[in-house]
Amino acid sequence: MSIVLTIRNLSDLDFVSIDGVDECLIGVSFLSRNISNTLDEFYEFSHQLKAKNKKRVLCFDALVCERDFKRYVDFFHQIDPKSYEVVRVQDLGVFYYLIQEGFRVQLILETSFHNLESVKTILDDYSNSIEKLIFSYELTKELLAQFIDLANSFNVKSESLAYGPILLFYSPRNLLTAADIQEKQVIADSLESAHKGFEVVENHHGTFMYHLKDLDIFSNLADLEIDKRVDPFLNIDGLEIFFNSDKSDSTRKTTRGYFSVNKSDVLFPKLKNSRLNRKDKNFVGTVLENKKGSYTAIRIEKNDVKVGDELRFINPEGKIIDHKILKLYDLSFEHILKAGKSDIFLLDSIKKLTPKTKVYLSQ
Repeated sequence: MSIVLTIRNLSDLDFVSIDGVDECLIGVSFLSRNISNTLDEFYEFSHQLKAKNKKRVLCFDALVCERDFKRYVDFFHQIDPKSYEVVRVQDLGVFYYLIQEGFRVQLILETSFHNLESVKTILDDYSNSIEKLIFSYELTKELLAQFIDLANSFNVKSESLAYGPILLFYSPRNLLTAADIQEKQVIADSLESAHKGFEVVENHHGTFMYHLKDLDIFSNLADLEIDKRVDPFLNIDGLEIFFNSDKSDSTRKTTRGYFSVNKSDVLFPKLKNSRLNRKDKNFVGTVLENKKGSYTAIRIEKNDVKVGDELRFINPEGKIIDHKILKLYDLSFEHILKAGKSDIFLLDSIKKLTPKTKVYLSQ
């Protein structure tokens, strides 16, 4: 099957003569979410691709709200229709408009349509207007093969991202700046985990956040009847690195994503942590706070406690800490002898306890 390249600069044109490259994506920044070319650059690329006998695909993949729809379609109609062979769209409103206008389109389904029935519904109604479907890269190989078979049954071609960045999050809002800008790119770190180095790009279409690793399933698609898109747009030398088989030069690591197996639900058992859910007859309550050198605050949910009781703490990681109550305090730090259900009581600070640690009466 064909290799599909996204053309963003003149140097990218050096690779369109490589065996297997039959189709090239070109665009204008106003219509495309991640191609920042001017209209003049678009025409230059179109002219050179035509001379090389390559299929030219105009990217109109912007997501368009109602108030801006007319501006987008008016701009689209200003582009010389002889400068491209087919239009690629993602917004379903734009898709419907173009097929009503008689255009044959390529429809992007990358961020939705993860079940066969939804794709079949599209094909049942519009297959005569669809040249190609671009499927989600969140599908396993087994599922992708079923989607390809479905498209083939309607004489519609298929495509998948084979090498390029994985979009994690998109918002039409500007999240990096308060004003409309040409483009801004930053590196973001997670405040809730150790993950660092997320690429975040903002342009006049909104804000995009990408996975730490690029998708690379190019060789894994070899035995599937599907076009393979090479689209390393966050790396200005991405095509050179890819086609020269020197990916070690890239600063971005790669992953096969969900292609081998979809592990999107692998975290659910961890969320259902048995250490956090155990509430047997000896259960007392939960640690709310542990202020080092000062106090440990516990809310009682079941059993009463009193001075002299032996407690067992089990933290979310399973570490067990035993403690005998020698002193018991209320929230005013007044000494008490007993605490009952729904009370919050204080102990002297206990080392290595964390919030959500479960508290039990020792057996």
